[in-house]
Amino acid sequence: MNRIAVWRAHRVPVAPERSVARQWFVIGTGPAPLRAVLDASTPGPGPAIPVVVLGDRFRPDDNEFLLRGLAVARAGSGRLALVHAGSGGGSLLNCAVAEDDRLSAIEIELSGGATPPAVEAAIAFAGRHADGFRHVEIDGAGNAWRTGWSDVDVSSADPARLAGEVLITGGLGGLGVRVAGMLRARTGIRPVLLDDLGRGEISGDVRAALARLKSSGGTTILDADVTDGAQVRAALAGRQVTGIVHCAGDVRGGFVANATASRLAALQAPKVMGLRNVLAAVDRGALRRLITFGSITARSPHPNMGAYALANELLRRGTTAAAGGLPDCGCTAVEWSLFSGAGQAHRMGAVRQARSMGMPPVPLRAGMEVLLRLFTDPRHGSLAVTGLGDRTFPPVP
Repeated sequence: MNRIAVWRAHRVPVAPERSVARQWFVIGTGPAPLRAVLDASTPGPGPAIPVVVLGDRFRPDDNEFLLRGLAVARAGSGRLALVHAGSGGGSLLNCAVAEDDRLSAIEIELSGGATPPAVEAAIAFAGRHADGFRHVEIDGAGNAWRTGWSDVDVSSADPARLAGEVLITGGLGGLGVRVAGMLRARTGIRPVLLDDLGRGEISGDVRAALARLKSSGGTTILDADVTDGAQVRAALAGRQVTGIVHCAGDVRGGFVANATASRLAALQAPKVMGLRNVLAAVDRGALRRLITFGSITARSPHPNMGAYALANELLRRGTTAAAGGLPDCGCTAVEWSLFSGAGQAHRMGAVRQARSMGMPPVPLRAGMEVLLRLFTDPRHGSLAVTGLGDRTFPPVP
């Protein structure tokens, strides 16, 4: 346990900026008040700076808007601003900047909506953003914040037995089956493994872990693609699900400059659409635990991982949004470093490379212990988890 670092994001005040006249190239269909002010702004000197304006929820077209904004920035000054009311998207820009030192970007989140003070502050920050990547959150009064980090104590664990079943999506993956085994052994719950049985051959280590899990009894395996709502509804019909651990997802690399909107959407589907489909198929009133498996790449950029980072950022935001409609359910979005000992990154042999890039892996046994403690103590919100006692988690700019 002492080899794991768990972090929670918090807000740190940022001094306001004074507006600078700029030429803006507006992209997107976000808040109309913001777009109207940008369009009416007096043009300043120099090339136009693209501003991607998105709304309060990420929509399919937003992938194209982000890529278009990056293309305009590359062809011009290299600067890009993203302003949104909660949709997200900054993780993709952060990775793009890490891959191309000619680019700089700022993400401005209007957490209190596009009020006049917030719009004024957003335009000021957009006009003065520095090199690299920066994230700023602005409330309805125009006050600005950045993200800071603090340690979280997850030392208490109460493996009380729950009634009903715990659903584990991606249950036949290297992490999913081990989550099921740990929860079965430590809490006595009945795991339900949901996965697409036709997706490919199960690896030998997963097959062995699955055999051990089956020998303990009380385990169910369901066949469904989490991106297909009808399949998920049919598979879960009549089940008494009291907890969900959403492990479904895919890992693919690729430079942001080579990304397409369709590839971004495909990587987002099992995480984001999968979560929506599962929550729509269960009795929400019976849910007591929801934990989603995200990635630290959504917070800290890693070249070649922009599409994956964005999928995990959207998963975190989707978990937070879902929590608002689940008052009796403890909801936690866990943004893990990659695991050593199981999971897709481990299977792909990426652990050593990731460690050399400053991304300490999470040892499997210690990570499962953290998960148990989060599962039995649902008071936590969004958390970041890194491995090997790392105490220097890089803050979001």
